[in-house]
Order: sequence, then structure tokens, then C-alpha cells
Amino acid sequence: MKINNKNNILPIVLYNIWVLYVLYFYFFKQEIFNNQAPCGAGYMMVGLMFFTPILSLLFLLVLAIINLISKKKYFTDYEYISLPFLLLVGIMLFKMFI
Repeated sequence: MKINNKNNILPIVLYNIWVLYVLYFYFFKQEIFNNQAPCGAGYMMVGLMFFTPILSLLFLLVLAIINLISKKKYFTDYEYISLPFLLLVGIMLFKMFI
């Protein structure tokens, strides 16, 4: 797999960095936040979960605009945003129920 439109490299890299950031906080920082006062730690975890779908839709929109401007196929490079998002949702649901 390779990126078809070279203009999409920056949004794809930024989104994948965001997914890694969310996974890092979800797996490694959640245990630390359990011992703290609920004022900021819980709001941050809930904020990450609510902001990630919004950010995913925003990045998909940015990719659509870039593909329309550069006159590439309309469906190019969407899998680099949608697959990490679906994987992230699956991991969060799996960890939440187990």
C-alpha cells in the first residue's frame, strides 16, 4: 500500500500521530489517572474519546477536498484514516468490556 496522492501525506501522518497519542493515553495513562482527583483526568479521557470521531471526520473531509482540488480519484487514500479509526474503536470497545 502506498499513498496515491502525495498531497495527502501531511493529513495522514498527523492523523496517525493522533491515533498513537490516543492509544498511548488509553493504555498507559489510564491507570495513573485512576488514582487522581476526577477533575481533569476523567475529562481528558472522555474528551479524547469524543474528539477522535470528530477529528476523523475532519481529516476525511480534508482528504476529500485535497483529492477534489488535485483532481485525483475521489476514493484515494481514505483507508489511511478509516482503518486506524476502526481499529482504535475496536481496541477501546474490547478493553472496555474486558
